[in-house]
Amino acid sequence: MSKRKKIILIIVIVIIVVVLGRVILGPAPFASSYTKNALRKDFSTTVNSGFIPSQQSTPITVTPTQANIIANILVYVYYAYQDYQAGRISKKQFLQVMANTKGSVDFLTNIFNTNYNEVIKNDPIAMQNIGLCYGQKNPDGTTTLNTVNFIKISRLMVDLANKMYQSQDPDEIYADLKQYSVYLEQSTFYFSLNTQYDLDSTINVQNFDPKWLFNNVNVTPSSLQGFFSIQNWWTRYKLYHHMKINYSN
Repeated sequence: MSKRKKIILIIVIVIIVVVLGRVILGPAPFASSYTKNALRKDFSTTVNSGFIPSQQSTPITVTPTQANIIANILVYVYYAYQDYQAGRISKKQFLQVMANTKGSVDFLTNIFNTNYNEVIKNDPIAMQNIGLCYGQKNPDGTTTLNTVNFIKISRLMVDLANKMYQSQDPDEIYADLKQYSVYLEQSTFYFSLNTQYDLDSTINVQNFDPKWLFNNVNVTPSSLQGFFSIQNWWTRYKLYHHMKINYSN
């Protein structure tokens, strides 16, 4: 065999090995399972059905819940950024994660906007020991309340999440993700009171803790991950039904 033929044979073998490696191991063999799932083209279509509000849901309960559900999607962005920083995926693959998950953020934003507009069209009421609240009368005669600041910070989070998807800079996206996590953690203090407790001095980007993201999601990350390992359509349907969000609680 001539030297030229040997070189051609070696090149062919290398190409075959690379192609087989991508087929067997996937496009990001060393990335986290979160990143691998976010690199699926069907990411949004796979998870969106599990995020449809139940018939018992009402605008004042749906509105703030959306930010916590969007946090579930941003968990995938968080892991993709860690993999990007570690060199386990390329910038192109990171941006592919953003493209694949955008459909879910758009879907949840539309739900948020519809219900947010319904909530804020009514003037808030003053409640003793709580402050200004948006209220909603329930069929059983009770009233559901959410503080004005709780609704406001939900608006900030949803707007910031959408800003992230307008960027092509992974570092800028991650910086916004950290700020989003700050808002998410701060929002837990607004659930029953408007008082801020000087939150900005203790919960801020400089003190960023990933737990502010992971601990405030609406569905456990492992539950959402389970969607991608289910092949049987009936089993997947039952999981959708089980995970469907009840915003009325």
